[in-house]
Amino acid sequence: MILVDSSVWSHYFKGTIMAQSEMLDGVLGREPLANGDLMLKKVLPSFADERAFNQARKMLTSLTIVALGTESRESRGEKLPGTALRVGGRQARVRRGHEGRHLS
Repeated sequence: MILVDSSVWSHYFKGTIMAQSEMLDGVLGREPLANGDLMLKKVLPSFADERAFNQARKMLTSLTIVALGTESRESRGEKLPGTALRVGGRQARVRRGHEGRHLS
């Protein structure tokens, strides 16, 4: 499983050609990928367009989400709520613990 950094996602969505974004493009749908919860909080607010935001959110949250910004409360048996993001007056809810799925 590959944990993709927020800077790579940012370059990928902007269409910036660099080694990391090209590698990501090559492995999408072929290799299991993961996102960190903090990465979602950093990447999703960068979308000004509602349609692009929704498409990116759907893609990013379909991958395995790794809790990087929280203590491991899950290990103590606590249920973690989804992460609420506020983006340009919109609120998106991102839930932790999604199973990884390949993108087509």
